[in-house]
Amino acid sequence: MANQSNIICTDLPNKKCNKCNLAESKHLPFTSSVSTTVSTFDLIHSDVWGPSSCVSIQGYRYYVFFIDDFSRFCWVFLLYQKSYVVHKFIEFYRWVKCQFNKSIKIIRTDGGGEYINHKFQQVCKAWGITHQYSCPYTPAQNSVTERKHRHIIETTRSLLIQAQAPHELSTQALLTSVHLINIIPSSKLHNKTPYQCIYNKLLAYDHLKIFGCLCYPWLRPYTKSKLSPLSTPCVFVGYAGSQKGYHCFDPKTHKIFTSRHVVFNESSFPVIIYRQLVGALQYLTLTRPDISYVVNKVSEHMHHPLESHFEALKRILRFLKGTSHYGLPLFGESLKLQSYVDSDWAGDKSDRKSMTGYCNLLGNFPISWSVKKQTTVARSLTEVEYKVLASAVAEIIWLRQFLQELGCP
Repeated sequence: MANQSNIICTDLPNKKCNKCNLAESKHLPFTSSVSTTVSTFDLIHSDVWGPSSCVSIQGYRYYVFFIDDFSRFCWVFLLYQKSYVVHKFIEFYRWVKCQFNKSIKIIRTDGGGEYINHKFQQVCKAWGITHQYSCPYTPAQNSVTERKHRHIIETTRSLLIQAQAPHELSTQALLTSVHLINIIPSSKLHNKTPYQCIYNKLLAYDHLKIFGCLCYPWLRPYTKSKLSPLSTPCVFVGYAGSQKGYHCFDPKTHKIFTSRHVVFNESSFPVIIYRQLVGALQYLTLTRPDISYVVNKVSEHMHHPLESHFEALKRILRFLKGTSHYGLPLFGESLKLQSYVDSDWAGDKSDRKSMTGYCNLLGNFPISWSVKKQTTVARSLTEVEYKVLASAVAEIIWLRQFLQELGCP
């Protein structure tokens, strides 16, 4: 059409006018970074998180971390206020100088006021540290800390949810998550751990315990009399950083004890989790009636579940996972209605009631079934069989009438 109108088409440079630049301004793409560090403490990333909506037991609402770019090892310091960042940085620098005999060359942060202030700048100048900070509203330039924030908070949240712990224990879960992250192998480090890269040695995992499990610390020094209990049930909430011990939280007094002499029961789970799973399975029985009997059995122990009940609950979950693609086929080969009944006598040892059940088949395929514990104690096996026979016959009569309404012969 342009050729018919004698319009000459030429390639114009891809330039926008002034109005388009004003109306279509956006973030420019980032190029891949190719610069890497060759030694520990050549580059340190830092950022602050907070304020938290829930104050911890110790009163902390912020935390600041320092990440070594070479090893990806992370150090976390808890803060009451953001203004304490410069003091924690001085403390961290002196610790690195004393423990590793190295100096921090570059520190990279965002442009927050806790870093862009006179005191922090004077500290960097006095020690010859180059301070790099990102442009305003450009967190991608400090991507290492942003990703680490997400990793730490997600791990902390998972620990709190798994342990059903209150948010006031968030700092304990935070320190535990950082400890776990530092000893987990990373693909970026060629399947080495940050701990191995920073200390040049492996860390054993035999000290690790399940966060939130039941524990019994030795509390003899805190007892009032010699006849008082030497321990109390507590919740494991982390590891002592400067001590070879464990942190144990007492839910009654809301105190945290640090002790080396702790007996752990890692098979003890919160009752809330058991009740939540049983409740979900009870709702599932609407579409999976084949698990009705076993769900009713595990629901009898919701007030005080034992480890054996948890094992039975996990077997149900494994059964559901392995049979999610199963179904009951129904073919038109035969419409013969058959019924099978069975029962025991005083099979339940707790109340000596009998279990009865029946299964009705249309042809060779089951269409209805029931397994139920009788409401009364039967005096003989004959009495039990008469009861289950009556229930099965009532179901058969209803099925025959239903099939007649559908026009089945």
